[in-house]
Formats: sequence, C-alpha cells, structure tokens
Amino acid sequence: MTFWILLAVVLVAVIAFGAVALVTRSLARTQSAAVYDIGEATEWVSDRLPDAITARLTHDDVEAILLWHLRFLRDRGVATTGWADQQARKAAYGGADVVSAEEEALDQVLAEAMASEREIEAVDVVTVVETNADYLRAIGAFGASRNL
Repeated sequence: MTFWILLAVVLVAVIAFGAVALVTRSLARTQSAAVYDIGEATEWVSDRLPDAITARLTHDDVEAILLWHLRFLRDRGVATTGWADQQARKAAYGGADVVSAEEEALDQVLAEAMASEREIEAVDVVTVVETNADYLRAIGAFGASRNL
C-alpha cells in the first residue's frame, strides 16, 4: 500500500513539473504585448515637450492629439483597443502587409486637429506625434522595451 502511495506522489510531481516546464517554455517564446496607457502617455509626452509648445497646449490638447494618432494606428491595424477589437484585427490580418508612411499619420492627425475646436498648430501636432513615437519605443511597442 505504501508503495502505491509513493508511486502516486512521484507521478503527480513529475506531471506537475512537466506542466510547469511546458508553460514556462511557451511563455518564454511568446512576445509580450505593449500596453498603451493614455494617461501615462499624456504625462510622459507632456513632460518632454518644449516650453513653447507646453505654453500653448493643455494636457487635454495633448491627450486629444494622442487619441487621434492612436485612431490612425488602429485603422491601419497597428494598434488595438483590446482582444475584441474586430476593426483592428481585420486591418492587421487582412492578407496584405500594413504599410503606412509617417507623413500619412501626420496628415490624418492634422486634419483631426483642424476639424476640432482646439487651437492646435501644425508644429504642435508634429512634436507631439514624434514624442509619442519615443514613448511607444520606451514601452516596447516599437523595437525593444526600455525603462521609462
């Protein structure tokens, strides 16, 4: 009887070890998703803008520019709002490579800025979008992740 209990304990331990090893190996191969927090991004970008631009833009203006940029990225299938984001998934897995020039993103965000009631200049949009690209690199959305 003791033999069977000992055999069962050893068998359970071997199965548990195998399961942990399998999950660990799977997670080691899986690339983690970068999570974009709009509040954190707004603070990060705002803190790095030149004084001349921060004198003109409020945090709400910066957040609006970031949201317009994210909408553009989502429409291109580069960003998603979560697992159930069918629009971004369709764009990303539509069978064609996702190609988008930086100028195209700037044109879209500038059009959004002009259509809004906000007093945002073109140089403000360009600077915020470029600084946002630095933030995206810092969180690992572009290239390797760095410490913020």
